[in-house]
Amino acid sequence: MVREKETPLLIDADGLYLLKDSLEELKKRTAPTVLTPHPGEFAHLTGRSIKEILLSPFSYSREFAEHYGVHLILKGPSTVITAPDGEQRVDHTGNDGLAKGGSGDVLSGILLSMMMQTENLMDALSNGCVLHGYTADLLVQDGHSKVDLLATDVIEGLSRTFRTVSS
Repeated sequence: MVREKETPLLIDADGLYLLKDSLEELKKRTAPTVLTPHPGEFAHLTGRSIKEILLSPFSYSREFAEHYGVHLILKGPSTVITAPDGEQRVDHTGNDGLAKGGSGDVLSGILLSMMMQTENLMDALSNGCVLHGYTADLLVQDGHSKVDLLATDVIEGLSRTFRTVSS
């Protein structure tokens, strides 16, 4: 399943639940693979509890990424971005408004677009996470609440974020 195409692959949401039985196939891929679980999805993939994941997100992320040869983005209040070689970065942008349906889909779209624009995958993933979170932060500063913030608001706010960070 995951080895059929030798192109970059990003797996999120329900794809992560389907991946559980094919994890060993990830080791055989030569093209980059990016997984973007939240703690519940990561607990499912690892067989650990959510509490365990939350107590040691850096060590579990590094262990998983190195073992399967993937880039792992463990989403949360502080998003942990881990490369297959164990390099880790943390993104502190974003807010609770992103903890709802559709926000992960928006992040996946941003990440894919960033992945296609650079050779440095860690920079692409880090920048994509920051763009996503910073957009949510700007929207809340400008009057959205964390309750009413929708994924479509984040999409619409991206142009402002690009103008802000590129000026």
